[in-house]
Amino acid sequence: MLVGTSARTTCALLALSLAAAFACSGRRSASDTATEPRPDGNATPEPRPDEGTATPATPDGEAGPDTGAAAVDGGSADATAPQFAVRWSVQSLFGGERIEITPDGQVLYVILGGPATGGQGQEYRGTATAAEMETLRRTFEENEVCELESERETGIPDEGHPTLQVALPGMECMVSMWDGEWLEREGPKACQEAVHAIARRLVPAAAP
Repeated sequence: MLVGTSARTTCALLALSLAAAFACSGRRSASDTATEPRPDGNATPEPRPDEGTATPATPDGEAGPDTGAAAVDGGSADATAPQFAVRWSVQSLFGGERIEITPDGQVLYVILGGPATGGQGQEYRGTATAAEMETLRRTFEENEVCELESERETGIPDEGHPTLQVALPGMECMVSMWDGEWLEREGPKACQEAVHAIARRLVPAAAP
């Protein structure tokens, strides 16, 4: 009887030991997988292996926002290059005028008002024909426009001092003379008349 009782007691003790061992193992496993509490008391879940911080895609599909400023292409055109083939300009107390002709024949003719006339003026636009552009080029060439120079140091009272700028193939210069020289000397007169022939065609016949 004592042997049987002892055996049963041993088995019971063994069962209790095994149960306690399993309970401790379970608590340790749960502790190992617990998340660390955040300062606000909420647990911070650990990310899964396939999770991460996504980078927003740009409109072209490339990942990652580009915080750099895009370079602005200022163009390769030379900003100092003249935008005209021929330019005539003069201003005096009683008024003046400006004529600009572009390489493709666009013409701007501005009649300027001076202080003595209250500053009133007119503006006309048009297009020079290929024949007119060729006549202009040939006239400049025949009269050696880029070799023209003023022969007077001073002008008469209130005399204008027109300037002719040329930017044609093989001819690029700026010539300034007194008004009387452009009207009286043969070469300068031919050059300015060729320019005015194009500009004045744009003015309506009824205009003064």
